[in-house]
Amino acid sequence: MKKNCITFRFAKIFLCQLLASAFLFCQVSHGRDYTEINVKNGTGVLFPVFDTYIRGGNYASDTYYSEPVLMAKWASSDEFQREIYLKFKFSETNYPVEKAELKIYVSSAGVGTEKYIELYKSNFDKLDGNSSWDNLGREASYFRNRLHVDKAKKWYSFDVTEEINWQIENTKTNEVVLRLKLNEISGSTANHWVHIASLEAGTSEFKPKLNIKLGDNNVIHELVTRDQSSLKFKEDLIIQDFSYAGYKRGLNIPTRVVKDLDSDVLNVNDYRGIGDEQDDTIAIQKAIDHAIILARATGQQHYVYLPAKSNSEPYQVSLKEAQKYFKNARHFWNENVVTKDPAWISHYENSGVISLNQVIWIWGDDIVLKGDGVNKTKILGTQSAIGNLEEDYSMRRRSIIGVKPKNGNQYWASLNQQLGEERIIVDTRPIPLAKSVFGVKNTIELEGTYNPDDGSLNYNGNSLKRGDFIVVRSFATRDFINSHAAASWWRFWGADENGDYTQYRAKIELTPQRSYEYHYWVQGVGFLRRIENIQGNSVTLDSPIRYSLAVSSGAIAYKAKAHVKNIGIEDLSISNMPLQDDQGVSYVYQKSEGFKNDDYNTKGNPAYYVHNSSLINLNYLIDGWVKSVSTFDPVLDGESFNYLSNGIVINSSKNITIKDVKINNSQYLGEGGNGYAFTLMNANDCLLSNVEAKNYRHGFSISKSFSSGNVIYNSKFGAVASGSYYRDGSEMHDFQLGNDFHMWFSQSNLVDSVSLTNDFLISIARSASGGPGREAGRTSVQSIFWNIEGKQYRQDTFWFNKASKDPYQMRWQNSPWIVLSDSLNGLGAIVGTRGEGNVGRYNSEKYFGSHEVKDLILMENRADELAIDSLYQFQLERRRHNN
Repeated sequence: MKKNCITFRFAKIFLCQLLASAFLFCQVSHGRDYTEINVKNGTGVLFPVFDTYIRGGNYASDTYYSEPVLMAKWASSDEFQREIYLKFKFSETNYPVEKAELKIYVSSAGVGTEKYIELYKSNFDKLDGNSSWDNLGREASYFRNRLHVDKAKKWYSFDVTEEINWQIENTKTNEVVLRLKLNEISGSTANHWVHIASLEAGTSEFKPKLNIKLGDNNVIHELVTRDQSSLKFKEDLIIQDFSYAGYKRGLNIPTRVVKDLDSDVLNVNDYRGIGDEQDDTIAIQKAIDHAIILARATGQQHYVYLPAKSNSEPYQVSLKEAQKYFKNARHFWNENVVTKDPAWISHYENSGVISLNQVIWIWGDDIVLKGDGVNKTKILGTQSAIGNLEEDYSMRRRSIIGVKPKNGNQYWASLNQQLGEERIIVDTRPIPLAKSVFGVKNTIELEGTYNPDDGSLNYNGNSLKRGDFIVVRSFATRDFINSHAAASWWRFWGADENGDYTQYRAKIELTPQRSYEYHYWVQGVGFLRRIENIQGNSVTLDSPIRYSLAVSSGAIAYKAKAHVKNIGIEDLSISNMPLQDDQGVSYVYQKSEGFKNDDYNTKGNPAYYVHNSSLINLNYLIDGWVKSVSTFDPVLDGESFNYLSNGIVINSSKNITIKDVKINNSQYLGEGGNGYAFTLMNANDCLLSNVEAKNYRHGFSISKSFSSGNVIYNSKFGAVASGSYYRDGSEMHDFQLGNDFHMWFSQSNLVDSVSLTNDFLISIARSASGGPGREAGRTSVQSIFWNIEGKQYRQDTFWFNKASKDPYQMRWQNSPWIVLSDSLNGLGAIVGTRGEGNVGRYNSEKYFGSHEVKDLILMENRADELAIDSLYQFQLERRRHNN
């Protein structure tokens, strides 16, 4: 016999080759039996964790759980009767079931009698090695079904869906006990029996089993919560932990009231002086500069306060005034004795002609630019007023508010020294990875020597320590490009009839033995991370690595240049005056001469002077936010354009939250990076939460290969409804190109709980943008769309040029409103859709080669049934509670 006390242990779940023919194996019972679940389609096989038969009469107290054969027998007296009991254990992964079928194999049976095997469901709290005829409480069983046993060596099946779900719901144990017994119709007692294999049988293929079909929510829960340690980026669908997105990796943004700030608040109105009455630019910049110096001196965050003006008049700012200020300001303070007197003068020395990329510049740490609220405090860029096409003062490639360090470019991919026209880079700063990273990890192994005295890791004269911000990256080598089937888009070798691609070639030489050629534009993948701990050669990072870092592709780590930190912009509205002709009439995209799709690169065209401008541009920022901000109608006619080209741009920044922000009505929607409401470019773990955008070229766009871990959550995007217009009859939804993953291989980003009005989402491979040899190509990998709602869907209005022969345009006619395709090997997912439109299964073979769409699509048109309605919120709560 078996021992009377048996412990069942489920070993760790792991997933192997999910989207091919992979199965999930759960080790159970005695180490030989298992559950296998195909997570792609939610089917599986569940084996008993315990089985036994019992016998009545003089044997009623005996146990039979060690027998290799389970026997059911009917007799006229209890003395000879036998009944079979099977226990199955369910977890939250595989309960409730959508369909369950009990399969039993009758290996042998008595002959000459007609036999019916009957199924009962049970309320048993306990079935174990002590179970017997006497103590099972058989009266608690309920008859469910019977099958005619006509012969041996045959499988018989019971539908047990109702029994399983009922029993788990009522016993609250996640355990199911099924009882099998025989019932006599005719014949002799002696031959009225059947045998089936038990767990102790020598072979497993004939053991009882449950064929189950899981509900989609079970499959989803398993994908989200499973252990990811054995999964591989290029082989498996990995739904990563997106809870690190946003300010300080998911912390709430500080909420402070101006009247409670005391000396930490600087009122812009206290900084007005002689010569700056024309507009408010200089007063705002003086206050910001002073606040930065005070924040440095005190170690406290300082607020620059813009109180609402009477009648909600806007603060007017212009690049011309900003340049005058930065040209004339002098160095007048002693950093060791910092005055709080508003008469303090800025620290900039006269440097002649100044070229600025922003009107208002936040260049130091711990600053919050704060107003009295949306549509109360307003900032208006006036430089684009009537007839003003001066290039020196135009908004071309400039922003109204810019955040970036004073010491210039901190581009993550920039290395130390660049020599010659071929971009040969010689650099000794990087520390090579000792081991490749092919799965989700927040640790990396680096070469070098560990110093236990100060906890540093040293290599070739360089040192990393806890608290350092580093860039961990690899390069877009030829092997990397070929392994992602992207050579038709990304070329840096040779030439053909389309051009010479060697112009895109760069080379990094770490040592003579470590030399890598790579694509200078595509770069490779990279992550900005903070070192949390160093132990030996193992370095722990503040958030996971989100894609492969292969030693063979030059994987390295190096210190990041200084970023600005802890910057907030909140409680205000911001807009540009629309660009107008000398008659005061606003230019309209595709209607006005010089304001059409490709007019942005020709001087003299009005499009040239607004090209790639933005309202707010966050560059090289760690831990920042824009909260409770909106655009407004600057000419108060209810129809005006609110901004010239782009809304909010996040560039080479980490852990930024954009929350409760509305960006509406872009004026210029041309090519080349215009008309985007929200742009995330080389952004790490940033969060857009409860944002809205209307009337744009792209509502949001995630771009470039250093972008990963970003979340678009609980937000709305769309065009005006059919029949609503901008000025002079221009239907804006005709010009929208969707919300997209734009170019160059961003990884593991999430779009969660988003609604679309006359709009769509795309993650595709495409040949547009960039030019030959550096096209957009594979725009993303492991993109996740979760709980998406479509509203007022119009199939035929997404492209204004419906007669175009360009396949990139043609394929969107009559397109669905959500498309996830060609994200490589089926590593993306759409989970839960609702409303109008459909999920697109676009096969790119016609235009981009034979890459079959294999992405996972679950609960299409059933988002209302999602048990996890927000993946981001579910993961954030789990991480906060370490559960």
